Amino acid sequence: MKMFSLFVCAVSLAALPLSAQEAQTYQAPGEIVAAAKAEEWVAIAPSDLLVMDLAPDAKGKPRRAVIQLMPPPFSQGWIGNIRKLAAAHWWDGTAVVRVQDNYVTQWGDPTEKKALPEGLAVVPESEYTYSDGKIPMIPMFERPPVDPYAKLSFNWAGWPVALDQKQAYPVHCYGMVGVGRNLSPDTGTGAE
Repeated sequence: MKMFSLFVCAVSLAALPLSAQEAQTYQAPGEIVAAAKAEEWVAIAPSDLLVMDLAPDAKGKPRRAVIQLMPPPFSQGWIGNIRKLAAAHWWDGTAVVRVQDNYVTQWGDPTEKKALPEGLAVVPESEYTYSDGKIPMIPMFERPPVDPYAKLSFNWAGWPVALDQKQAYPVHCYGMVGVGRNLSPDTGTGAE
């Protein structure tokens, strides 16, 4: 029995490098940008850009974050709230409260005591999806969908979108920003 266990272990270890060699590698975001053809670029309306000047870094160097806001039909309640929060400079004096490499960065008011600007929309959960059948689907991924709940992932107007049971919804990919939320039915305001 010991001999059989050692044999299985040796065979398993011998197979590891083969599995590692078969693992598919993906281009880094910078490599994708460098390889993009001119016709693959789309113009971004200045009104769809959120420009945030951040506090200087430890050496006093100015920092700026530029975020493209998603166009209709997706997420417009949150986009409207984000525009109102930015116009009110609501994030001034708030903090980055959580960072996990390759997963999430969260910011907002860690005390949850800072008053939100007037007129923010309460966005219903139904706003997560879009289902009028007018979304042109261009296959985006040659591998399984990036969203575990989706049957298909595709590119819509330059944005990653998934389809599940005839409803489309935006998915988060590396480098994307989303609205922090709580448990259902709390869909978040856009403040985090």
